[in-house]
Amino acid sequence: MNKPKVRKVYLKLLAVLSIPFLLSGCAEKMDCDIKEDHVHKFINKKTKVVTYIMSEMNPSYGYEWQKENFKITEDDYNFYATKGPLFDGVENWRYLYAVMASKSDYLEFYYEYETDDYISQTDEDGNECGYWTTTTHTGWTRDPYYMHNTGRVNLCHHRFFGYDIVFNNQKKKYERVESRLVDDIRDIINDYPYFPDDCSRVVNHEFNVNQWELPHLKPSDFNYFHGPDLSNRELSNSK
Repeated sequence: MNKPKVRKVYLKLLAVLSIPFLLSGCAEKMDCDIKEDHVHKFINKKTKVVTYIMSEMNPSYGYEWQKENFKITEDDYNFYATKGPLFDGVENWRYLYAVMASKSDYLEFYYEYETDDYISQTDEDGNECGYWTTTTHTGWTRDPYYMHNTGRVNLCHHRFFGYDIVFNNQKKKYERVESRLVDDIRDIINDYPYFPDDCSRVVNHEFNVNQWELPHLKPSDFNYFHGPDLSNRELSNSK
């Protein structure tokens, strides 16, 4: 496990106040006799991701409590309070690779149509009256056969992000710093070593095509985005 680079001692009380809400309605407190500051190992039973959290509650952030623990210094305390449920990317590389491999580009189709709607109202005297109005409906669907599609197409692509945890000397507290969005997690994992369970966001680029082409389109028809190098499962190409 990567130990934090401690930059400054901070008051423990403020650290406690900065801890996000740990508990779910069904969480229970586990028996732990350790008096010193420490973190416990937590495991996500579904993904097998391992992380270390200052909590005796089970589950915390959806992770299951383990007896395995290690003591931390007061310098480390605020680091882990800020870190919360983030996990170390190098330790959990198999999971991050699986996340990248599971994300595929997809298409969205813009639709637009109008309806004439009757609006009923009651005036100040209690008399019912009404009027007709035209409403425009717009949005995006993944159904290429939707009758109101216009020919506008979004190519949707997943990119990934991580966090570093640094001490802000001006604010006198630890903060999470989010990375830029990247196509391959290995491009950031050295500088931003911590990750949430969901570390991807969707970006898109819009194209215009003829409506009759929509059912025949595939994401691979648009050579716009580049994905991660899934032929290499190792961390050896990290920058």
